[in-house]
Amino acid sequence: LTGLSSIIFIFYYLITWLINGIEVDNLPLHLCYIANILCIILGFTKSKKIYDFVICYGAIGGIASLISMDTSLSSMYFKYYQFMVSHISIIVIPIYFLLIHRYYLNESKVIKLYILLQIMGIIIGIFNHKLNTNYFFILFNSNLAAKGTILEVLGEGYNYFINLEVLVTIYTIAIYILARIFNKKVKNIHEYLENKYNFN
Repeated sequence: LTGLSSIIFIFYYLITWLINGIEVDNLPLHLCYIANILCIILGFTKSKKIYDFVICYGAIGGIASLISMDTSLSSMYFKYYQFMVSHISIIVIPIYFLLIHRYYLNESKVIKLYILLQIMGIIIGIFNHKLNTNYFFILFNSNLAAKGTILEVLGEGYNYFINLEVLVTIYTIAIYILARIFNKKVKNIHEYLENKYNFN
């Protein structure tokens, strides 16, 4: 999946840039495509630092994007397959490392990743504001970046940005709680097995 994802990703952007040139609105700067790049690197390097980010913000982004997929995408076009493979990759690859390699997300990392996402969001928001793009679906004073997506329901004007921030914060808190519960259960299982092994 890592190999397939990397080949399709490279071909898609090479074809796009050869036909249309490199423009501000055809860069891989959406969160899902950044996660796709990171998942490709993760698949080849098994980097725990990269895993933390993609399991926290990549997997759920892939699920949300597939659920709210643009209905204008057609299987007649290469973009459809690029979209499907990249978003399936950012779901499957992190889950693979969770189940097979036993990579776990430390809850303390969730806070650091939240701060990192905020910094990325501010930078991308300024980029969108200056160049009229829609990466991360972030604009500080309107919901134009979210037009045609499910995020439109978050409101208009400054309310959109505020509600987007609230949504991301609630999601991050949920991830933190789940990671804490999961890690506690794993720790208890390890302690039980160690005690049983030592007793025997």
